[in-house]
Amino acid sequence: MGSTFSWQRGIPESMSKRHLVMVLAVLSCPLLLTAQPVPQGTAGWKKLDSEHYEIIFPAFLEEDARYSAAILEHLWPFQQSALQPSRNYRFPVLLNPFTAHANGSVSLLPRRATFFTSPGVSFGSDWLTLLAIHEGRHMFQIDSLNRNTTRALYFLNGEIGFLPLMPLWWLEGDAVMAETIYTSGGRGRDPDFTKLFKAIVLENKEWSYNKFLLGSFRDEVPDAYTFGYVMQAWMRSEYSPEAPKTLLNAWTQTPVPAWGPYRAMKAVTGKGGKNSLREMTAWYRAFWERQQLTLPVTPVRWIVPPREQTFREITHLNRIDDGSLIYHTRTDGISEIVRHSNGETRLLARARPASALSAAGSLIAWDEFQFDTVFASSTTRIIVRDTRTGRTRVLANGGNLDHPALSPDGTVIAVRARSPEGEYSILLLSLADFSEVSRFTCEPGTILADFRFGADSRTLIGILYPYSFRAQWQGSRLVTLDMDTGTLRVMMQSQEERISSPVADSNSIVFSSTWSGIETLWRMNEGSAPEQLFGRPYSARYPTPDPDSGNLYFVDFSGSTGDSIAVVNSDDIVPISRSNVPIVREDFYHTAHTQEGPATEINPSLIAKFEGPVRDWTAELDGNRPTRWGIAVDELTRSRIGLTLGIDNLAGVLSHDFLSLWDVRTSTVTGSWTTRWSRYRPRLTLSALFSGAPDNIAQDNSAQFTAGVELPFGVERPGTWSFHTLLALSTGSRFTGSEAEALVLAQISQQWYHPLTSVAVLGALTADPAKARDTAHLWSSVRSSLRGPLRRDSIGFYAASEFAPDDAQPVMTGYYKGSDGMSGKGRVSAGLSWNLPLVYPDAALGSLVYFNKIAAEVFYDANSILESGETLKAVGLDLISHFMPLQLPFEIQAGIRYAWLFEQNGFTVTALVMGIQL
Repeated sequence: MGSTFSWQRGIPESMSKRHLVMVLAVLSCPLLLTAQPVPQGTAGWKKLDSEHYEIIFPAFLEEDARYSAAILEHLWPFQQSALQPSRNYRFPVLLNPFTAHANGSVSLLPRRATFFTSPGVSFGSDWLTLLAIHEGRHMFQIDSLNRNTTRALYFLNGEIGFLPLMPLWWLEGDAVMAETIYTSGGRGRDPDFTKLFKAIVLENKEWSYNKFLLGSFRDEVPDAYTFGYVMQAWMRSEYSPEAPKTLLNAWTQTPVPAWGPYRAMKAVTGKGGKNSLREMTAWYRAFWERQQLTLPVTPVRWIVPPREQTFREITHLNRIDDGSLIYHTRTDGISEIVRHSNGETRLLARARPASALSAAGSLIAWDEFQFDTVFASSTTRIIVRDTRTGRTRVLANGGNLDHPALSPDGTVIAVRARSPEGEYSILLLSLADFSEVSRFTCEPGTILADFRFGADSRTLIGILYPYSFRAQWQGSRLVTLDMDTGTLRVMMQSQEERISSPVADSNSIVFSSTWSGIETLWRMNEGSAPEQLFGRPYSARYPTPDPDSGNLYFVDFSGSTGDSIAVVNSDDIVPISRSNVPIVREDFYHTAHTQEGPATEINPSLIAKFEGPVRDWTAELDGNRPTRWGIAVDELTRSRIGLTLGIDNLAGVLSHDFLSLWDVRTSTVTGSWTTRWSRYRPRLTLSALFSGAPDNIAQDNSAQFTAGVELPFGVERPGTWSFHTLLALSTGSRFTGSEAEALVLAQISQQWYHPLTSVAVLGALTADPAKARDTAHLWSSVRSSLRGPLRRDSIGFYAASEFAPDDAQPVMTGYYKGSDGMSGKGRVSAGLSWNLPLVYPDAALGSLVYFNKIAAEVFYDANSILESGETLKAVGLDLISHFMPLQLPFEIQAGIRYAWLFEQNGFTVTALVMGIQL
């Protein structure tokens, strides 16, 4: 839910290369089709069945499962009325507690939903309720697609017949609208959610519909959630309350790229995407211009001024005693923690805080997500670094601690701990040895976030959120927590607003609030009502006061290029009492709420839990579903036709693939079966191949059986680095007529990624132990990429070698740029390149093709054939255009290669498509 409505990216490894058309269709899908295996853990898994859903969960989450079933069933008639699918399918819903990040997904292959139970805390609403609304809407969207032409595609191809080649904003915008009208915490109620689109509109940027749809390398573009929400709100307000249903229904009649979405938009607004965008933009511009004329705007002084072009994000602003500002910034994909002092900025660490960055004296502390690259799980780690000495300590690695806050006196650190059942505590730890000093346990269903220390190094100021149905209240609360006595004081209860980032300032608390309709800074003194300090055009957050000078620093969203840091002096602040603050809120959801929403928002405490029976559930026995079937055609020979069948697992721990082909020219049959078991990190694979003529069993038939083990492991730390390793070994036998051969296949792949560089190592050895050693086929390669001296260029290096038997098909074709036709028993290639983007056109030819980048790559490489001793060298230039066809989010690269071949003493000119010379 946070980043994806996830019908998962990628394609099954077992899919045959013959299905080229199907592969291209899947790759063009921005949604997720398959899923990482869900960790099974040590607790037994259970299942309960409600009328329309199957809830699958670890035993210790039974109460959460019963609530999930109840809220999904409570929402069912509302979701059904909104989209009106012609038929409904029972959806399996898996509760996954093995994550530290908040998200949710709906997947195909197999059809299922996954609720990651670690909560999102900025919504001020029950997390499982939000998931049930947002992901539940996606379930109904899939059901709504099962009509007209797509229903026929389902009968022909299974779940893959629902390939979502429609614009993603249709789906995500509708789901965000649903969460907004059914809860008080939906993103459509938060002006921070729409501020980037607002800036683009108010700056009169004439961006095309294709740019909003497909993105840009040059500019920051609102994602499908934001763009989809503003489009859905406008369509439902100005045209049709049934816009989501109409879009999906019209699409199922003509589910083809470009033309299908155009017809669907015409069915709602009477015009295509281009003209709809123009009209919608004018509609919002009129509102936001009126808002800016009504709400006060305070002049500020820039400390870190706005950027002119590249988008920049700034978060977690801190100030330390020497006056330096410490904060996190993200620009061009690089996340950094920096120190700003006397107009100069110095790098402290390349990292991306997950929930907090704290600074005190010479110490900085932050937390990072760690995503397992194999399983659908994640953990956190906390880093404490002394910027004076460079000493770095890891407080928690792979655990359940996050959100560090350093005390001003540098003696203790507060962290947040999560139990396996999802309850939260605040720990106070000694910075000397990380021993526990004190502990506070949050009341059931609540979580403390955005907390910092007050001046006494024992009191925390933060926001208390009710993330679970166990909490008996809604909204969020500004609180103080005395870690010595365990006393929690509620200073303020939020109402129709989001509050965040509180910080102590003398005898008051300064915080961010969206009360007026724009996020800006407020102050609350002891025993008095809150008052607004000033206003800004888009948002002001992360207040950071300087009590000595009276300055108030903050992060200011200054326009379509993102954030800056500004300062206002207390002498220039004219506070406004809450009762006198002008209010112009972005209630764009109001029309849809009136049309669809219940009389009041959902109150989780009033939802009676589902009381049905619970039974044991085993993934391998109970979770298998046939998902892919259909007619298979060999795209290479076009003489073989047959059937395919794929069976996938709800937990992602097992898959079966079957393929059978009949050659109409030779009257031979080929068949294959592959099974992969992925419950544990060593994955097991079994496969069988058969080829032969039914009327000539004895001589021409062949069969091959292999068993293998794969050991994948790796971790991804967003903004920092990641690695992924795969070691695989399989062995078996091949039988041809009366002869038998032994087989061995070993593979290794290794990928490292850092924001500034990446390295990939690949290698494979295929051998027949029954034959001589020189019949083994060995190849390997290494590729690396390093950011160049300019802003977005890169320097690349590759080296590869291959030793193959005479009858083997070479795999290194294309590694040497000068000539793809070179082959031999032994080859060694190496090369250097410099890739430089020339222009970002962001231009389209209607709905046919969208050009988003043109780049030049200068290269030098050499290729040696060891058998003959011949060496070829080339230097050249590739001119490459990056484009997306038919409004599909699938980038194609094509261009021209100019190469000077040293041995031939002449130029060659070659056309390129996806790196392949034509």
